[in-house]
Amino acid sequence: MLFESQYSAPRSANVSIINMVHVNFVSRLFRLPLKTEEHDKYPFTEKQMYDTLALLFGYVFLDRDEVMSFKIRALTSTVCKALASLVEFNVKEASLGGWVRKLADGIQKDGFLDDYGNYFIRRLLEAGKSIEEITWIIMPTAAAGTANQGQQVTIVLSNLT
Repeated sequence: MLFESQYSAPRSANVSIINMVHVNFVSRLFRLPLKTEEHDKYPFTEKQMYDTLALLFGYVFLDRDEVMSFKIRALTSTVCKALASLVEFNVKEASLGGWVRKLADGIQKDGFLDDYGNYFIRRLLEAGKSIEEITWIIMPTAAAGTANQGQQVTIVLSNLT
């Protein structure tokens, strides 16, 4: 995946490539399909997913300016509604039993991450969480995971040079 995104560019472009690796990780974990050349009907490209998760991360964890808060909240609300509806759909799908569960577990088999995401959702359901609560547990988890993992790798790489 990292090598598919590599290209000859200035050093600062490497940060963007690394951040896309974390977007792909979170997307596969929570079965959030990314638009590619093969799958052009999916709702988000890697960059759009990263921007949405970064905006959500900034609003949830870094928003300290009371004056700018309204603008950030309005923008975050608009872009996160689309992502939240996709996450909620996946949570509903993972919550079903019987043959639908087998179907949900067989969709997008690409390693073990999607199984882990389904298992995570089902454990939250067993703990009594509603579908909406689980959706809003996943949203900041995905945002924080993408931002923090990208930042840590960037720090490590910058210390190596």
